Amino acid sequence: MAPSSDFNAQLTERARRLNQDWKQKRVPQKGRRLGSIKESSDLVHSDVRIALSNICTSLTTNCLQTIFAEFKLKTISLDSDEQGKPVGTGRIVISKDESMRLIQRFTGKMIGSKEMSFKIIAISSIEKHVRFVEKLEARTPSKQHEKTRGFLKMMENHNLNPNALVSTFSNLSI
Repeated sequence: MAPSSDFNAQLTERARRLNQDWKQKRVPQKGRRLGSIKESSDLVHSDVRIALSNICTSLTTNCLQTIFAEFKLKTISLDSDEQGKPVGTGRIVISKDESMRLIQRFTGKMIGSKEMSFKIIAISSIEKHVRFVEKLEARTPSKQHEKTRGFLKMMENHNLNPNALVSTFSNLSI
């Protein structure tokens, strides 16, 4: 039995309403639609991350901001170990055209007591808008790490060798 014309008319009307609702609920994305191709001007002015290495450990973020003052840095950060001592690496975020000038100007020059190295890393569009949890968690040690450190310290206090313990457990057939 074929569907009635009334049923077909209802389906057509329902589809039309859904389409209208969808069009009304769309949120404009600054004049762009999903999947649009960026204009070349967007790509030239995009931000890049520059990985810094071989940084003199006596330099601080304030020192680097002063050194790179003529460039429009968006962010700057230096890496440190668990005790808060600088490890000689860091990152800056800067526009792509400024990054080329910065690298050309400072490549081969001594900054502090060392010759700093630069490596350009593109920033994906999602990273510009999202704060990643790992970055926040990396600053505070997890409870699991604290438990592991406590266990290793207890083993040292009782003169137990971790390697002997590992070999003992590996020989067990559980």
